[in-house]
Amino acid sequence: MKRIIFFLSFYFHFMIAFDGLDSQYASEQDLKEKLDTEIERLQQEIGSYGYEPQDKILKQQEILKQKDFYLKNGFFLGISIGMGTIYNAYDDGKYNRKNNVEGASNTGVLLQNFDTSATEFLFGGKMGYQNFFSEYFGTRIYGDALLGSGTIKYHSNSIGKNTYMLGALNFDFLGEYPIGKKFDVGVFLGFGFGIMLMSEEGKNINELLLDKSFVSENILWKNFLQIDYAFNIGCNISYLKKHRFEFGLKVPVSFLRLGLEKTAIYSNGSEEKELMSQDIDFKRSSFFTLGYIYVF
Repeated sequence: MKRIIFFLSFYFHFMIAFDGLDSQYASEQDLKEKLDTEIERLQQEIGSYGYEPQDKILKQQEILKQKDFYLKNGFFLGISIGMGTIYNAYDDGKYNRKNNVEGASNTGVLLQNFDTSATEFLFGGKMGYQNFFSEYFGTRIYGDALLGSGTIKYHSNSIGKNTYMLGALNFDFLGEYPIGKKFDVGVFLGFGFGIMLMSEEGKNINELLLDKSFVSENILWKNFLQIDYAFNIGCNISYLKKHRFEFGLKVPVSFLRLGLEKTAIYSNGSEEKELMSQDIDFKRSSFFTLGYIYVF
């Protein structure tokens, strides 16, 4: 009998405690619903005065920031002008001497050793795609071409002119930092390789000739084709994310001849002599470029 009374007493107290917890939970739920309703009412009231909740403002600012960020990405077209110097050094018989070719003789048409130079004024364009993966850093891949001509000089005397073209595929790393709502300043560093093509036209070359009975339309090269490897280095200013003004350098790294070059042929009417390409060393300076790019 005592056990029955004990269990009934325990059950009675447990139900009272459980009912109290349930009532407390219900009260908390009611309070939460009332708070949510009041917050929503206050947000509407604030909005009626022309103000917006802080979380909405922050969200809008983030959306605007992302939109501003994506304006930097897209296809682009650009134009460029530039300047650089081409150098050629001729050493008659150098290849044969270096390789101990028996019975070989010099061409004997031009001076044994001499150098020529030509300052090139270049014009061209570029086309590609750039992608920024953060507000400050991005990459781009593009093709560009530079075309120009220059006066070939020997000891400061004009002896002819040349036509020069360089077309390359490039990959650059980009860095930019905003300096206001409209402007960004940045730098770029990359690498490019492409085809270089050059031709020459000779004039007043008598001072180069050992035998003045020989003549040629060219000086050293009829046409010269090789692979050009270069670093791209420069800086830029961007306006409204879409307009980029760049100053850059194409710094030569190395060259690769393809065996497709043709050297000058000298003739006196009865005999022809062709220069050996391995006797001619070619190099160029860094090309300075100024350019404008529009990002679509």
